[in-house]
This record gives sequence, C-alpha cells and structure tokens, in this order.
Amino acid sequence: QLAQLAPKGSEEAIALLRRYLAFEPGDPWGRMALGDALAKSGAVSAAVEQYRRARRQAPGESDVYAGLGRILSDAGRTDELIANYEEWTSQQPKNAAAWLELGRARQKAHRYPEAADAYAQSLAIKQDDRTFGLLDGVLKETAFFLIPYVGRGADSDDNKVTRWGLEGDWQLTERSRLGLHAERSDVSDPFTSGTADEFALIARWW
Repeated sequence: QLAQLAPKGSEEAIALLRRYLAFEPGDPWGRMALGDALAKSGAVSAAVEQYRRARRQAPGESDVYAGLGRILSDAGRTDELIANYEEWTSQQPKNAAAWLELGRARQKAHRYPEAADAYAQSLAIKQDDRTFGLLDGVLKETAFFLIPYVGRGADSDDNKVTRWGLEGDWQLTERSRLGLHAERSDVSDPFTSGTADEFALIARWW
C-alpha cells in the first residue's frame, strides 16, 4: 500500500514493490504492480519481464495480458504485442476483448486480413458497433481497387501534355499486396510530338 501511495515510477515505489515480492514471490498482481512502476520509470525491458513472470503465474487472468499489452504498445514493440494477445486469445478463446485487442495490434502492423479475422472472432462472441466499424475499415484495406485518371496541361508556348492511365492494388497474400501502374503520355509542341508509355508492378509486404 505504501508503494501505491508513492509517486508512480519513483525509486521509492519500485524499492517497496521489490521488497513486497521478496515476501510474496507468488503474487502475480504484485509483479504487475512492479511492472507498471518500472515502465513508468522508463525501464521497459524490466517491466516486460515482470509481466511475463506474472503471466506464467496466472495465465488465466486477463489483467496480465492487458497490462503487458499497454506497455508493449507504448514502447512500439508490435511483434511482441501481437504475440501477447495471441496467447491471450489461446488462453481465453471466448473473450471478445482479447480478440478485439489482437485485431488492433495486427491492424497496427498492417496485417489487415489477420486483423479482420480477429475482429470477426470478437463480433461472433459479442456484437459491438465499434468492433464492426474496425472490421469494416480493415476489409476496405484488403479490397481490390482500380482507379482510372486523365489529365491535360498546356503553357503559353503551346506545349501540351496529355496523360491518362490506371492504378490498381489488390491483396496477394495475407501479408503482401500487389499494385499496378500503367500510363500513357502524349507530349507536343508546335513542331514535334511524341508518346511515352509507363508500366510498373509494385509489391509491398510486411
């Protein structure tokens, strides 16, 4: 209790929590409290280790996954964040909040099809407008699109450029997209004219 009253992340709070755990090493909530204090002080790796130990002690408790998730998210450790939530859903497959957080983590990593799967699992357990909106967003990210365009320009010397083309993008695998760019440009002046064609395939993966 003294540790809780001390300034968050202070040396005093950390020392008191370590002392508490020396007496109660089997208390996962004490480890989580120490993890939170260490994270507040900037010792992120040490905080993560305390949470992982708490998770081994209490694998069925939502708090260990949610708390560790906050620390990993703030630290930008996205791969570890996804792994943490995947373990959470494996331990609690009927927990809609766990699937929701997994979807968010996967979406943050641009793993849109996998994020959609997680959001769908969450909705199957509990209908929620916010989750439905997130699912709709990631499905749009995975959708095929094709955009035609045309443009024309001219200057006072009667130089003219006309461009038209297509751009497309579609999901190739769960972690890759393939894009297409095709364009034709007609260029002319009062004396000459010419045509240039451009074509490109663009691959993105993560």
